[in-house]
Amino acid sequence: MTVTLAPGTTNILTSGMSHSGLEMNTSTGKLTIEGSGELIATGGMGSGAGIGGSYETGGDCTIEINGGTITATGGSGNYTYSTSDGHRYTGGNSFSGPGIGSSRGSCHI
Repeated sequence: MTVTLAPGTTNILTSGMSHSGLEMNTSTGKLTIEGSGELIATGGMGSGAGIGGSYETGGDCTIEINGGTITATGGSGNYTYSTSDGHRYTGGNSFSGPGIGSSRGSCHI
């Protein structure tokens, strides 16, 4: 997948829980970012990367940045969730996402 940042644009992407702001929705592949615009990507609460794979897809991805002004911030580590066996977790930074990468699996940058 290739994302082209048009000249003079500011593109702001923010995602939901455990997903990336700019997310590869497959477990393998390549994401290329090019152009001269600006990209601000923020991952969702829990473990979302700013740019990359999500907790659900994990996998082995490649991210190539060939241009633009990029700001990528991982999702906050503040979370609350319940598991199927009745446990409830609330807490701080143990599930913070990376700025660029994947919260599960690996991304080559």
